[in-house]
Amino acid sequence: MAARRPPPGHVVISLAALLLLAREAHALAANARPNPSGLRISLLVPCTPAHFGPLNRTLSAYAAGVVHPDEVIVSLSGSADGRARVARSRVERLRGTFARVFSRVVLLEHAGERSAGENRNAAGAHASGDVLVFSDADDVPHPQRLAVLAHWFAKEPAVQMLHHTWVRSTASFRPWTERELGAVRRVSPGELARAFDVHCAERYPPVVARAMVSRTRSRLLAPEMLTQMPVFQPLRTAAPIHTGNLALRREVLARVRWPTFREAGEDKAFSWSVVAQLRAAIVIEVPLVCYCESRLAAACSSACAPVGVGIDSVDVSRWPTLGR
Repeated sequence: MAARRPPPGHVVISLAALLLLAREAHALAANARPNPSGLRISLLVPCTPAHFGPLNRTLSAYAAGVVHPDEVIVSLSGSADGRARVARSRVERLRGTFARVFSRVVLLEHAGERSAGENRNAAGAHASGDVLVFSDADDVPHPQRLAVLAHWFAKEPAVQMLHHTWVRSTASFRPWTERELGAVRRVSPGELARAFDVHCAERYPPVVARAMVSRTRSRLLAPEMLTQMPVFQPLRTAAPIHTGNLALRREVLARVRWPTFREAGEDKAFSWSVVAQLRAAIVIEVPLVCYCESRLAAACSSACAPVGVGIDSVDVSRWPTLGR
């Protein structure tokens, strides 16, 4: 009988590799240092059965980071018919592994199918941090991702949401200093708000534009809309942001909820809703995740290997935690 092939988009990682990652991440967790920003960080990860495999790799990368989150909340959904569920043994193994690494680990399990937005809302409802950092389950973070985000929120108290750039290989990651971060190119709150006004509100009546941003999957939300607007040209990046990997202050979720439609694009809709309503978001040209597209899942396993995890990996123990 021929071996069963995984459905498209699934990332296959052997059990031996997962155990090795977890063991190394647990050992390297001792390298994590106090977060000097004074802000509590919640790491929120929406997940489906298709992405549970690489979730271990992603959490191992956060475990090897220079700053740890104060809590990790994973919202794990099933399928509409209830058949596609992650085995209890795998869930408990992951929970047990990372409960020894992070201060607080919460795994929310949902029997039925949930959209990415529903998973994000569920995780957000259980978060207690000052800053909520969202991470897709199959994308691997820069070792300083949490430190950089906390640094920016502490530095700019008026900012409510922050986006950053991404790369396709962790080989591109390098350490950042406070001086370098102070000189990075960015898109300011005013520029983003004006971009919304010009490209959305002036093309459609304001009420219609806001409804489209909040509730639909129109071309208004297409990736090229975000990446090719004049406001992003100074960043000189082909695809500057992945709106699923964003960070925001916890109070934002009291005003703006993630859309719950099942089609792709809920992260873009949420981002534009925050821009439209709060007008306090920025984009910085600092690549803080290795983005793993589902259609390129096989290639991502090697290209997005976690930095700081592995015998031959880069030593990140001296990478800056960054001050306020």
